[in-house]
Amino acid sequence: MADGFDAFCAQILARPTWPGNLSPAALAGEFVRHFELSGFPRFDHLEHLVRQAGVGQVVEARLPDRLRGVHVGLRNGHYTIKYRDDDWDGGREHTVLHETYEILQEKFSEMCPSWRLPGKQRLCRMADRFAAAVLMQPEVFALFAQAAGLDVVALQHMYRRAYASVALRLVEVMHQQPMLVAVYDRCEEGEPSTWKDANDASVFRVGVAVRTRGFSVIPKGHRHSPSACPRQMVPRRHAPVLQGSAAWRVVQSGGPVLVERVAGCDLWGPGDLTVVARPVRWYGKLAKVALVAVPYRDRLLLEPQFGQGPLERVPMAFQVI
Repeated sequence: MADGFDAFCAQILARPTWPGNLSPAALAGEFVRHFELSGFPRFDHLEHLVRQAGVGQVVEARLPDRLRGVHVGLRNGHYTIKYRDDDWDGGREHTVLHETYEILQEKFSEMCPSWRLPGKQRLCRMADRFAAAVLMQPEVFALFAQAAGLDVVALQHMYRRAYASVALRLVEVMHQQPMLVAVYDRCEEGEPSTWKDANDASVFRVGVAVRTRGFSVIPKGHRHSPSACPRQMVPRRHAPVLQGSAAWRVVQSGGPVLVERVAGCDLWGPGDLTVVARPVRWYGKLAKVALVAVPYRDRLLLEPQFGQGPLERVPMAFQVI
């Protein structure tokens, strides 16, 4: 084990790139190197790190609904990190790192009076990014992402992370590749085993939709036909599934869909896209749809997905999402 938690904080503060200039991903890289974490850190490793580095202890607890974790400062300067007693392993790992990031920020504030803590909501988002970056480290993640054809479902199975977290990390790591990634969630009451088998697109909503900077939107004032895709290429969170879209086709068929060419977007000259959307099943019921879109000229990047069993091929469409 490398030097403890306080030593790590002091080391970061002593650098020209003080904490205010370190993104959560950059701080995660420093954290991984300092504590010599493996490429796939698991819960027992993280629990051991928290104890050995002098942060405190990790315990399970019965927490209020919608609260995945919390940390409590103790009089001796240590902390107790609590995670939900009914959470899955991947969720526990994320929670430990999420709370560790927030503790880091508190330590920075104590050791450097000029450093101000971010607001609560912003701090929470940054902590999520930090946790994802530690659990899905960029060099190895990029190799797996390319080998999988940017397949969110395959990456989720490999890393055991939330689908939304994988989608966000995919865009962050593969930032030089123009692409859009979206995950649609089934918003239905009850356990998945009790859901109906009916293919009803109305119960699905956008859980996360993100793009790299290279994935441009239609210039303001551009004229486009009614059948062309809308100016806002990235759907908003909680937006419904649009009829005729790749996600809609997955809900209707229950299987993966390849839209070989989405025309009329006029993003990169010809402006066409290639889109793959894949189903996620829980207890045999369709629970999510994971979608990735890239410029048509880059369609070969998605090729590893084409051979994964039966795939409905749609030669041409005008609705992206």
